[in-house]
Amino acid sequence: MSSVEWHLIAVKASANRSKEKRGPHEWLPSNDNYACEYVRTWIAIKLEWELAVAPDEKAFLEEATEGCEFTPVNQI
Repeated sequence: MSSVEWHLIAVKASANRSKEKRGPHEWLPSNDNYACEYVRTWIAIKLEWELAVAPDEKAFLEEATEGCEFTPVNQI
């Protein structure tokens, strides 16, 4: 698998339209059980591509991952 393939997640068209171009601080999956995985993937993509993270975005990611299994928020 290439480094980009894991970035693609199959979802229903309605979920894709709901999300649009918003990040986790503006949209999270309706399945609360998947929210930790979604945020963890978002963080991993930021790290892999060395993308900037605004202070308010980082604060949200820290809050959103409280209670989740390991998430590398402290690395971004």
